[in-house]
Amino acid sequence: MSDYSASDIERELIKRYPSGEYAYFSQVRNGTGFTKDTRTADAMCLSLWPSRGLELSGFEIKVSRSDWLSELKDPKKADELSQYCDYWYIVAPADIVPISELPATWGLMAWNGKRWKVTHANRRLTPIPLDRSFIASLARNFASGMVPASQITNLASEQAQELARMAGIRQERELKELQDLKNRVVEFEKESGVRIADKWPHAPDVGKAVREVLRGKYAPIPRQEWESLRKHLSYMISTIDQEIGCIQECSEVKV
Repeated sequence: MSDYSASDIERELIKRYPSGEYAYFSQVRNGTGFTKDTRTADAMCLSLWPSRGLELSGFEIKVSRSDWLSELKDPKKADELSQYCDYWYIVAPADIVPISELPATWGLMAWNGKRWKVTHANRRLTPIPLDRSFIASLARNFASGMVPASQITNLASEQAQELARMAGIRQERELKELQDLKNRVVEFEKESGVRIADKWPHAPDVGKAVREVLRGKYAPIPRQEWESLRKHLSYMISTIDQEIGCIQECSEVKV
């Protein structure tokens, strides 16, 4: 079993045939509609540059030995699609498909994790003319992944409007937060007599003092507590006076 999935191999295959130079089709059927002889190629690629011959290549991706052997048992299944192609390749991880097992008209593209090794790349086929059913299959495949330019423009415009709307909401919220902060600063400066924007040397000390006040360290003592403390001190003074009087009486008796 290979370490690569079919999607891994196809991703590398797409890189090999870049857009603009090639038209890449994934999962191509031999026609539209439903027939008992429906066949599907894993991928096809059409060269778009006349200098490359405007050639159509077909690909079957195999990622396991058992998958390849199953294909090898009936290679004629591929004829429904390879008949339209200039080249037909088995695409697989390295060491899955021995060269000796390839049908006489097929090529091999083996991926080793870093680069492709292409064997029998010159096994050119003699394609038949494309019929309308197959052309319709290619057109449907292409259209399913195509977004019209006008739709892209509309989507971009809608996205830009939505981004502008979200930016406006964010800006409005930030302005409100700044105004609330400004109001709190003005109120603080009014009550404290301290201007935040001024340069004053004892800013750290003032900050610490504010923190201690907020923690309650310098909170004012309620009046009832002062009155309770006064009563307690008065009682202590009265008791002290009594003790002093007793001491004086005892001294006079001894004399």
